[in-house]
Amino acid sequence: YVMVNDQESNDWDSCAHNLSPIGKLKMNRSIPTKDYGASCTPSTRKERNHNIELFGNPGSFTKQLLRDNSVDITISSMAYHWLSPNNLPLPLPGRFTFHNNNTDPAIAAAWHQHAANDWRNICKSRHAELKPGGYFIASIPCMTTNNNGRYTYDELFTSVFDPILDRWVEEGIIDVKERKKVFVPTVARTIAEFEAGMEGYFDVVKIDEVIMANPYLHDVNLDLDNDNEQERQMMFAQRYADSIFAWAHTMLLNAFGGNKKLVNKFRLELAEGI
Repeated sequence: YVMVNDQESNDWDSCAHNLSPIGKLKMNRSIPTKDYGASCTPSTRKERNHNIELFGNPGSFTKQLLRDNSVDITISSMAYHWLSPNNLPLPLPGRFTFHNNNTDPAIAAAWHQHAANDWRNICKSRHAELKPGGYFIASIPCMTTNNNGRYTYDELFTSVFDPILDRWVEEGIIDVKERKKVFVPTVARTIAEFEAGMEGYFDVVKIDEVIMANPYLHDVNLDLDNDNEQERQMMFAQRYADSIFAWAHTMLLNAFGGNKKLVNKFRLELAEGI
């Protein structure tokens, strides 16, 4: 097995479409997690090409999803910075992310501990699923050590998201309670934190900080055949806002009490801010 999760577009339908040249992706949304993939329904030989079986397995990636010693390579892209639902629950920080400098230190510490537990469980689960000698490969947003400890992936949230919401509270557009509900449970781990979670489960072959080019900027450069910088910036901003709303739309709709006009207003101001 090769285990792949959290595709770029954040939904299984697009994942199935992207894999369609290889075969048909079957999904059984009623699979009991405790079966570790025993109930998975792979595509039939007639439905697939290249002798590859495709199936979707629901469940939290912080837990074991497949049988022991059944995976050769696990590949994850942009997924493991998302945190599992906490059962306490932990107090909301009142910021878009808990590692904002304005978050109460006690609240931030509680979320950091939750994040450490999640990463440990992820490593434990992938270790159980992998065959001896198997590979665990992941790209995950991290806290950089060469940028004064700043999480560059998160700068958009602290410089654009939070100011819009703070202004809305001041202007009476939303109240403090609604403001608190706009929270994304993600974490920026350091290399040391990654290594701590892997200890006892994996031998680290390579772990690097890498600056990744923004794919939406790349697409804009390909699609525009002129040098109009303002047009280029606006197209990038709109596409970036669209990508954010792929995962943030439901959260914002719930936070704003189902007010679609407010959600659309936020989308416009977000693109302008970007």
